[in-house]
Amino acid sequence: DLPGLIAVPRDDLNQPETIVADIQNLIEAQLSSNNVFAISVLNGTIDLETDGGLRLIKDLSKKYPKMKTLGVITKVDKMDKENLTKFENIFTLQKNSSISLDYGYYVMNNKDKTSEWYPRYFGFKS
Repeated sequence: DLPGLIAVPRDDLNQPETIVADIQNLIEAQLSSNNVFAISVLNGTIDLETDGGLRLIKDLSKKYPKMKTLGVITKVDKMDKENLTKFENIFTLQKNSSISLDYGYYVMNNKDKTSEWYPRYFGFKS
């Protein structure tokens, strides 16, 4: 388990100016080991192409070809049907897209009595 990426150090928390680079270096050091799974947890309510963690593991997977990549999408239950359909199309129609991962994406959400969403797997082998 590695720390989350941050974009700006917080002075009020006494974070050092180097914290952004420090975290990226720590993540790269851990993911450069052999037989590592890089699991990126992504918020399903935002565009995947804007996620810094996804960008990082895509970049590192080129540098460390033994690293295996997998995505977990959260908060899909917060999406409406139109956005969910758009989301499904990304993974079914663009299997060789720039956002594809070695072991695909797992989509998790909380099902309640009013929800019609179920966990889904959008996966493909690159």
